[in-house]
Amino acid sequence: MELSYRLIDMTSHRSEEEVHLVNTCFQHWYGIFSQDVEARGATLNKDEFHRAKILAVLQSGDAVAGFHLYSMFDLREQPSLAHSYLKALPDVAKSLMLDRGVHSVMAMEYLTVTPEFRSKEYAGVKIAELVIRLGLHVLSDLGLDSALGVARADRKVNTLGDSIGFEEIALMEKYNNKCNLMLFDRKRCKLLGNPFTLKAVENLWNQRHQSGRVRKPAAA
Repeated sequence: MELSYRLIDMTSHRSEEEVHLVNTCFQHWYGIFSQDVEARGATLNKDEFHRAKILAVLQSGDAVAGFHLYSMFDLREQPSLAHSYLKALPDVAKSLMLDRGVHSVMAMEYLTVTPEFRSKEYAGVKIAELVIRLGLHVLSDLGLDSALGVARADRKVNTLGDSIGFEEIALMEKYNNKCNLMLFDRKRCKLLGNPFTLKAVENLWNQRHQSGRVRKPAAA
């Protein structure tokens, strides 16, 4: 299976192709998560998709295999602390990050693998793992201190995070579901994985497509 990786800047002008991809991802996101959330007596907030500054998408041809939503916050800034995403996090987690000097945060939200790709692999790596590992390249490219994810325990996303090198820093609930708050602190956390996995991720990253403000700078 051949895959391609695309980063869409949600704050910049987008091509018709990118608009179509955003709409496709939104339809997948809402279709998958709204039913799951409603089954636990809650209602999915559609605004949570739109707050993403970057949409990261893995594609197989024209089909969406998986995607992630990335938003950026700074724990030193009052607007960030007043945002619903950070307000929902346990105070102990925010204090821990500040004590460590972790200020800038890339929230990794709504890891999604479309149903037809949930059992598939690229170079021996599952789609969900590829999406997360590629997200850490985004983090490094942006130069932020850390990545933060609310990982569902029932889907073992926290276990996947552990295998990649994330640290569990708190327990919390989201939409009536038990979750682990996972942190990848670039100064403290070590990226784990065998050479074949890391090479597969590196190949996808080096061949990525980027748009808007997340486009790679031109070579000097």
